[in-house]
Amino acid sequence: PFQHGEVYVTDDGAETDLDLGHYERFTGVPTSKSSNITAGQVYWNILHRERKGDYLGKTVQMVPHVTNEIMDFISQTEGKAHFALIEVGGTVGDIEGAIFIEAIRQYAVKKQLKQKQNGNQTPTCCFLHLTYAPYLKAVGEIKTKPSQNAVRELLQMGIQADVVVVRSEVEVPQPELDKIALFANLPSSHVVNCPDSDTIYRVPVTLHMHGLDDAVLQHFGLEAPKPNLMRWQHISRIMSHPPKSVQIAVVGKYVQLGDAYKSLNEALLHGGFAHDAKVEIDFVDSEALEKSTDAELRERLKNAAGILIPGGFGARGTEGKIRAIQYARENKVPFFGICLGLQMAVVEAARNLAGLKGAGSTEFAAEKGTPQHPIICQMTEWQTPQGEKMYRTENGNLGGTMRLGAYPAQLAAGSLAEATYRTATTFHSQTMQQVANATSSKKSKPTTSSALVITERHRHRYEFNPRYRETIEKTGLHFSGVSPTDPHLAEIVELPKSKHPFFIAVQYHPEFKSQPLHPHPLFSAFIAAALA
Repeated sequence: PFQHGEVYVTDDGAETDLDLGHYERFTGVPTSKSSNITAGQVYWNILHRERKGDYLGKTVQMVPHVTNEIMDFISQTEGKAHFALIEVGGTVGDIEGAIFIEAIRQYAVKKQLKQKQNGNQTPTCCFLHLTYAPYLKAVGEIKTKPSQNAVRELLQMGIQADVVVVRSEVEVPQPELDKIALFANLPSSHVVNCPDSDTIYRVPVTLHMHGLDDAVLQHFGLEAPKPNLMRWQHISRIMSHPPKSVQIAVVGKYVQLGDAYKSLNEALLHGGFAHDAKVEIDFVDSEALEKSTDAELRERLKNAAGILIPGGFGARGTEGKIRAIQYARENKVPFFGICLGLQMAVVEAARNLAGLKGAGSTEFAAEKGTPQHPIICQMTEWQTPQGEKMYRTENGNLGGTMRLGAYPAQLAAGSLAEATYRTATTFHSQTMQQVANATSSKKSKPTTSSALVITERHRHRYEFNPRYRETIEKTGLHFSGVSPTDPHLAEIVELPKSKHPFFIAVQYHPEFKSQPLHPHPLFSAFIAAALA
């Protein structure tokens, strides 16, 4: 997480770059394994093809074999959508991205030739090039030379940009945009400025104001009705001039890099949007809390209207998380735990409410020794929504061995979890088809018709040890969500409102399904409790 931020997880279990999360949040279109490809995947596929004999002993070359592999990946989207957005990461001129640039050049040429053979001259591809125009604050001047060089280098690689988007710290004057247009061989209307904004949620409105959508539609010879951006404008106003605000403490171990919790940060903001509130996120280093006195811990958390414990791996900082959970429980501060947050919440209850002083997780055995009471243990067997049995051992590989992607959870009637999901009708309706797909397998156990079943994305290899369920429930912590295919597998725990105003923890990652226009119900409910 310190190197390149969070790992974003899709419904089908792909572990991808956090950029994919931005696309899903802003477009509302679910992503999947087929939404992301890396150079490693490309070379892996080529090596397998060579071993299978697909190349019949031919020399495997960058062109055409590697470029064809990339083009085959892009072609998977054909016929599945009206528009396909293909992003090539990095900077033009990077060694890593050169082969991808060549592949999209070949792809566009082939598509256009095929279009002409069918007697249609309408463009099929639009090359949108993002450049940068630095602002020299000392002299108050914008420099367009980096943008000029970028479009020239792209031309040298065989691609004529159809639209250029110019990133800048401040608004770029029209004469400077005209200069970039001259070097890019484009009309000025196809060079669009995107100045820095106080919030990312203002960017759709900014790009519309500067004519990006008009430029793209004009390139394709299309017309579209004027978009209604009122909800985006409303969100922007909340961020710039909030009617109210609330502070949430995120107690984690990767807080030095905000992108390590990117989807989580955005989901908290979405929860605030649902209540016309701006969420102020206070990152608290859980490792520092381990060394704090009780008085120092109270001082550090006293301004938090809510406490959230995010996911993570390894023993470092976990005792600080447990102390933060105890503080939230004892002081009736709204609490929300995610993944490791659920596991630590159960360990806290085991130690401080059930009297199991040796309670812990076997995940930390290497650093802390085997716990006397293994409240959290490795998942050794579970069933996928498709009915496939999965098996793991303590000595197995770490890579690719987690419980990944969308799995269903059955919610207990009358629970806080059920009430939260039931009231979120928009979110609920969006996930019903996923639930139906996840539970329709003949190998899956049927659920009762009255039970609410939701589906959420997971990324974990440890779970609550069901041997301790009765002991934990005696403390008042209720297991309000379980897997319908593996009822021993805890998905949600909560305290009743008679004991705490809002205390809930989930084994999955709800932040991956939250969107600015459709906040996740759990984040909305958490912020509502913090505002109360």
